[in-house]
Amino acid sequence: MENFLFALNTVLPFLLYIAFGYGVRMSGLADEDFMKRLNKVIFQAFFPILMFNNLYSIPEGMTLNLRLVAVAIISVLLVLLGQGTKIASHLLADGGKVYSGQLRLGLTTDTWDIQGEVLTESPWQQVTEADVRAEVAHWLTLHEQEVPAYSAAKHEGQSLYKLARKGKEVPKKVKSMEISQADVLEVELPFVRFRVACSSGTYIRSLAHSLGIRLGCGAMLTELTREYSHPFGLEVACGLDELSADPGLLVKHLRPLAEALPHWPVLELDEAAEARIRNGMAIPCRDDVGDKALLQRQGMPLALARRSETPQGPCWTVLRGLWN
Repeated sequence: MENFLFALNTVLPFLLYIAFGYGVRMSGLADEDFMKRLNKVIFQAFFPILMFNNLYSIPEGMTLNLRLVAVAIISVLLVLLGQGTKIASHLLADGGKVYSGQLRLGLTTDTWDIQGEVLTESPWQQVTEADVRAEVAHWLTLHEQEVPAYSAAKHEGQSLYKLARKGKEVPKKVKSMEISQADVLEVELPFVRFRVACSSGTYIRSLAHSLGIRLGCGAMLTELTREYSHPFGLEVACGLDELSADPGLLVKHLRPLAEALPHWPVLELDEAAEARIRNGMAIPCRDDVGDKALLQRQGMPLALARRSETPQGPCWTVLRGLWN
């Protein structure tokens, strides 16, 4: 039983393929279709264990809304299993993402990407390659961006895209973001290929849209590949079709929680310390470890902990329990 429980308290880097081209309607998986297929794979791989009831779940916050991220060609999606679902907020907080993509000058749409309704068509021939490179480099100076109307961001509890689909006025929202890398890969006007490294939650569609505004001709996103989702890249991801064909491969692709939190020191506890942590009590910590740690007992994840100052000195206190 312990081997299976350990396998279920893991992270699965998934590779999503969504195929379509310019002017072709997207032929990918909707969210619910993807989750149904994934649930089937997990059930087939771990049937004897899942019969013990609710040993795995997939948090809503870690799924892609593929209808909204419509232009993704290949994307890394991290799927958390078992108690691993409890680290979702820490993954989102700690890690960035890397995307490569393509934008087209001269066209704007209501979704800011190729799947939307065309709103304007403007001449782009006056734009030079030097102009494009300067504006892509300008992304590095941005710290805020406008949120697309067709997005899952909420206003008074309702998603913006629902308001947009109903034809209602969508309030303009701005969110904080950071770009740490912005490179032009290829310029073949009106198309521009690029790569960006950014904070989690950055809208690449918004980057393309704002670039078009600054160049005075408009722009929309036509292709997007998520190459990296902290801390995993495409090279370790597995495809849903691959796992559907052979659910037994699932175990080979699972990654322990420690790999999903590479900047968290892993501390092995003895039996007495484990008991204190399970009872919500603090345990002493050394000065050379840092401010956070992944606590485990005999290789099994036990808790995420943070360093706290107490009358007894520095101690580890539970940030998030990972036990069943």
